[in-house]
Amino acid sequence: MVDVESRATVRTVRSDFVDGSLLIYDGDCGFCTRSARWIEERWPAHVAVARSFQELGESGLAEVGLTLDQATRQVWWVDEHGVCGAERAVARALRASGGWRRVVGALLASRVGRVVSAPTYRLV
Repeated sequence: MVDVESRATVRTVRSDFVDGSLLIYDGDCGFCTRSARWIEERWPAHVAVARSFQELGESGLAEVGLTLDQATRQVWWVDEHGVCGAERAVARALRASGGWRRVVGALLASRVGRVVSAPTYRLV
């Protein structure tokens, strides 16, 4: 897993794409697209948007410090704290949606939760 921390590039992309955070997923993956749309519908207004890496293109990915190769391997979450991928991105996306999903995201992000979420993410 690759974690990229870059606050300056996050601000640049956020100003171009969204007022809040950004979920980057594989638009050619049906499961990924359905999951991204499902969570996007549950975020409060202006909290985040979901965009496929195909939509962002290499230049949009580069603005957050990601390569096309990285984007093809896992989902990514971009916010004011930086960029994170895989199960950590899923946890942050859930936490941003509020309600019971926020609790699930917090559990997945915990040390104990990552014991389960990391291998589960790799299976999907």
